[in-house]
Amino acid sequence: MLKSLTFKPPIAFCISHLGCTIAHVPPTAVEAICPGQYISIHSSLEKDWKDEEAVKYLQDRYKDPIPPAMFAGRHSAVVAVATVVRVDATHAGDSLEDKWRLPDQYAVVLKDVRQVLVLGVRGNRRMWSLPDDVEAKIKRIIRLE
Repeated sequence: MLKSLTFKPPIAFCISHLGCTIAHVPPTAVEAICPGQYISIHSSLEKDWKDEEAVKYLQDRYKDPIPPAMFAGRHSAVVAVATVVRVDATHAGDSLEDKWRLPDQYAVVLKDVRQVLVLGVRGNRRMWSLPDDVEAKIKRIIRLE
């Protein structure tokens, strides 16, 4: 069974479209995440920042324009699949060599991120299992690529 992590729209977009391989996860999800685990990345309906702040934050780091629709929280969807490398606890004194790392939080490190899009999937704040029909859709998408 394919497990999923839910992220707010700007973070899910960064993972699925901008090459972000480190994302912060809530402490409630940390214990269920295992290195080597293949997971789906879910984008919630909830906003992360004000839309304008999120767009500015990302556009300061990328030359490509960021579509505002990615920050509107209009769709609850699975947007990518990836393999978990590890989960890190970051601390204020750590070397923050990766632009996605923030101090004093847990971060999941990902690799082999692949875009998928399955709309209308409800999420959860913990690591959760996808419904069988959604998992089947994702597997079909991956095989067609």
